[in-house]
Order: sequence, then C-alpha cells, then structure tokens
Amino acid sequence: MALLLLAGMVSARAEEPGYRQPPIDLVAAQTPLSISGHLEAMRDPTGQMTLADALSATFLPIPLTLGAGYTSDAVWVRFRLRQPGPDAGHWILDLLPPIIDRIDLYIATTDKPHGPEDFQRQSVGSMVPVPEHRVANSNLLVSFNLPPGAVRDVYARVTSATVVSFRGAIFDDRSLTATVSNHSLFHGLIYGSFALVFIFNVLWFIWLRERLNLYYAGYVLSLLINHMAISNTLASLMPETFAPTSKLWMSISNATSLTCGALFVVTFLRLREKAPWGRATILTLGALCPLTVIPVLFGDYRSGATAGQFIGLALIIADTSFSIKLALRGDILARRFLIAFAPALCGGGVSIMRALGLIPNTWWTEQFYFIASLLHIVLMNISMMTRMRDAENARREAQATALAASHAAEERALRIIDEQTRELVSAKREVEAALAAERQAAKDQIQFIDMIGHEYRTPMSVIRAGIDVMELSAAVPGPSQTTLLDRMRRSADRLVELIEVGLQRDRFDQPSLAVDLRPLDLARLARDVVMELPPDGPDVLVHAPEPVPVHADLLLLRTVVINLLDNAQKYGGVEKPIEITVGIEDSIAIFRITDRGPGIPPSVIPHIFDKYYRAPRARTVVGIGLGLYLAHKIAILHKGKLELESGDPGQCMFRLCLPVFANPVEG
Repeated sequence: MALLLLAGMVSARAEEPGYRQPPIDLVAAQTPLSISGHLEAMRDPTGQMTLADALSATFLPIPLTLGAGYTSDAVWVRFRLRQPGPDAGHWILDLLPPIIDRIDLYIATTDKPHGPEDFQRQSVGSMVPVPEHRVANSNLLVSFNLPPGAVRDVYARVTSATVVSFRGAIFDDRSLTATVSNHSLFHGLIYGSFALVFIFNVLWFIWLRERLNLYYAGYVLSLLINHMAISNTLASLMPETFAPTSKLWMSISNATSLTCGALFVVTFLRLREKAPWGRATILTLGALCPLTVIPVLFGDYRSGATAGQFIGLALIIADTSFSIKLALRGDILARRFLIAFAPALCGGGVSIMRALGLIPNTWWTEQFYFIASLLHIVLMNISMMTRMRDAENARREAQATALAASHAAEERALRIIDEQTRELVSAKREVEAALAAERQAAKDQIQFIDMIGHEYRTPMSVIRAGIDVMELSAAVPGPSQTTLLDRMRRSADRLVELIEVGLQRDRFDQPSLAVDLRPLDLARLARDVVMELPPDGPDVLVHAPEPVPVHADLLLLRTVVINLLDNAQKYGGVEKPIEITVGIEDSIAIFRITDRGPGIPPSVIPHIFDKYYRAPRARTVVGIGLGLYLAHKIAILHKGKLELESGDPGQCMFRLCLPVFANPVEG
C-alpha cells in the first residue's frame, strides 16, 4: 500500500510549478538540521533520466523522508538550501542509509540555475569506493560551501538494489564531530558486544567441544559482518575492495547466519528427540540458504536477496512454530528460546516496515534493528549458558563414555583432514601441470606465428622482384602499363602490411608488443591511402588543409585508416560519398571519417569494438569482425582513442584521436 501511494504521489501532475516545500535555513546549531519535511520526489521507472530531464520534470512533496521500498526504479529527490545572514557557511550533508548503492548529488552553483552546467556533482554510496568520496568516510558525506544569502537547488538521483530510501541531515564542523563520535561510540558498543560473544563461544567450544557453541559463534560472527556491511563500516576497513563486493558480503553473511541459526536451533531445542520432522524441516531450509548466494555471484543481487528473504521468512516461521508447540508442552528450553528470539523478530519487523515506508525512516528506527540484535544475542547467549549448566550434571555422569566418543570423533576428524590434505596436494600438482602446459602452448603459438612471419617474406620478395623485372623488361612502358605495375606493387605492399598486422593481432592484448614510433603526417597518410583505392568504389572526399604531425607506427596507423575506410565502403553504399577530415582540435590530432549509410543501431554500439563481434544486419557483408577491434587496439597502443561519434540520422561517424607530435614532420 505504501508503494502504491508513493507511486501515485510522484506520478501525478502538479497544479502549479516550482517548489512546494520550504527551503532549509542553514544556521549553526548544536544539533544537525534534518532535511525531512523539505523533500520533493519523482520516480524514474526507466532509470534513463538525466539531470536535464529532472530540471524540467514534475516533483511532488513527500511528508518526511523517502521510503520507496524494494524497487528497480531510480528516484529523483530535490530540496533547497538557504544561507541566511551576512556570513558564508561550510556545511556537510550526511545522507542515509549508508547501504544505498549510489546517490548522485547535484548542488547548484548559482541561485537561478539554467541547466546542468550550473550544477556541481558529487557521488556517494556503498557501491562507490570510499577514496572516490569527496569526504573520505564510510558515512555518505557531501561537503559544500554557500555564500551569504545564497539559495541553492539540490537534486539527488537515488538507485539501489536494496531498499530505495533517502533521508539526511546537515552539519557544521562542530556538530558533525560530535555526531560522528556518538555514531562511532554507538556502533563500537554494538560491534564490541558481538565480538565478545563470538570470542566467548569460540573459547567455550575449544574447551568443551560443544557444537552448540560453534554454531552460535558462526551465527554471531555472520550477524556482526552483516551489520558492518549494512552500516557501511566495512568500507572503512576495505576502502578499495568493499564497494564492488558489498552485495556479496551481505549475501554471504546473511546466508551464513540463517544456516548457522538453523543448526543452532535444532541443537539447542534437541529436536532430534522431541520433533524429528521439525528438525528435518529446519535443516532443509538452512541448507537452501547458501544457494541464494549463487545469483549474487553472477551480478543478480535482487534475485538472490528475494530468495533469501523467502527462505529466511520460512525458516523464522518454522523456528517459531516448533518452539511454541514445545513451549505449550512445558518445555523450558523452548520458552527460553522464544524470550531470546523475540527482540530479533521485533527488530526485523521494524526494519521491514521502515523499508516499505510504513513507519518513519529515522535514526531510531534504523538503529532499532542493531539494538534488538544485540539484545537478542545477549539473551540467547544467557539461555544457552543456562542450558549448558543444566546439562553439566548429565555430562559428568556420562563422562567416560563421552570421552571415548570424543577420542573416536577426533581420530575420524584427523583422518578426514589427512585425506583431504593429500587430495589438495594432488589437486595442486595437477593444476601446476595444467598451468605449465598452458604456458608452453602459448609459447609454441608465438613461435609458430614468428616462423610463419619469417616464411611468408620469401615468396613476397619474389613477387616484388617479378614486378620490378616486368617494369625493366618493357622498353618503353605505356601509361596504362605503368599504372597497372604501380597498382600491383601497392597491392603487394598492402598484402605485406595485412599479413604483418594479422600475425600480430593475437599479441595486441600483451603489454610487451613493440610499437615502432616515428614522426609522420596523418593528413598525408590519409591522402596516400585514398589514392590507392580502386576507381570503382564510392567517392572519398579528403579535407586536410594542413599537415597534422603525429608520432606513430606507420604500418599500424595505416591499418587503422584502411580498416575505417573499408568499413565505410562496406556499409555506406557505393553511390554515397565518404568524407574524411584531418585536423588538429584542442592540441589533439583528429582523423574523422563519415559515411552516409544506415548508421549503427543503439543496441549494437556497446559491442562494436569487441573482438569477432558483428551486428545482425552486417552478417550479410563479408568480414570476421576484426577491423574495428584492431583499429581500437592500435589507437590505445598509440595512447589515443577511437570512438563512435553521434551524428545526423542516416550517417556513421568514427573519430580517431592521437597526441600531436611537437616536432615538425619532414617529408
């Protein structure tokens, strides 16, 4: 219902333009300035809207904070800032919750912005590495300055694979320091308590070899990691690597907590003797939890999270149902479990209602989940210790039998470890042998290519010599004969170039590929290549009014020009001219080629430089999909770039950019 209400609210049309919410007056205060009550929002179902689109779109006010729930839509939020008084101000905006994937914040640089160029962009989020934040902190902090009397528009684009929500507070330096200190103290208390419970249970397991402590230690550790991921604390510990792996951390920790929790429940309640069917149900659900990580490994966090939520809900229902059933029979362990499990249920319920927008998204509702989790693990640890105390008397009576069984189990474990160690050593040797074979195969391939390159030069030398003999044998060669011999000579030279580049194409991905850089004129190269074209092709118009000096490998750069020209001839049509423009723009050498063909479909553009890729409409034309790939790689080798420019409909325009050579090109 909340999602439908928000969708209707942000999709309706406003009756009058402008802001509906008042601006936020930035005045120094001991407490942060909340942005709640000043926000206006708009949904972007396609996720393609730009800031320019948002500036002309319809926004409607939201009462407190944004709570869009689980949605794949992007949501735009806007508000205004005002700096009253005669003094300028330096402020820091703290955006929450920190688990949001990405928030692109645009702050106007003038009081009356006319377009996107009047905004300054800052990006933060759990998927944005901490070093890329303007303020390097695991919190999503954005700093800005406002001159006296300024009124600034602020737009924010919110996207997330988790719950899409948005709230925030504005601090001055003094209040931010106090808030960050309190925040660190609060989470330090939470994480420290989790760590103490974890260490206590690990030590208890080492002492008593009680599996219940091991399951509970795994459960507490996975909860600790999950909380640190949700609060973005792990970003401070792993500033470079956490952003691309944050969803994986959350998925693995969540699946591990559910699996360890299932093992803990069946062991704590002794369901093997009391409810075998319930034990089988809970263990089956717990075994399914690790499978929810698989979609996340392939980049589909939403599917994995949805499956994890359903399995987790089913597991919670099963745990609660069988516990209530046993508690009604007078089972003291089940009653203790229900008391300790109640805070976790309350915390999860509040978290879900906050995510769906059913309750306000405030600091307390956000932190309630952490507080409830802490209370839950403490109460559960007390219940577990009480259970272990009650079982100590029985343990003493069966000590001899338990000791013998323990020795047997330890021996079995050692045998398994020994067998697994031998298997690992054998597998390691096999992998090393496979790697060695792969390296040898790559070496043999390079040697084979070098041998072929050496062997083809001899017949090509014979062909060139034959052409020279034919030219010398003619007493007085006529114009047509001279033209034919020149064309044969150029064709032979081009064949040599094609074979040279073709034999090296598998080396373009290797950083050790040698490039013979020499000064040359890009404009002259373009004219020379066009002069060698057959007369039956489309007209090629070359606009190169002045020399364009570059430092490049003549063979490789010539291949780029020929491949681009060949591509334009194939798809531009024989009757439509091809235009080549060579010049210098902003100290960059530019080679631009334009044909008048059908153009390239938008869906194909991201793949045009992929190796062996061919568009569906191009598969009727002869080719193997290497021309643009080779041209793109050669441009990178020359510290330049090859890109597709957007032009008028019915044309295709490629642009080659190379560094300009400072010294003049001779000849």
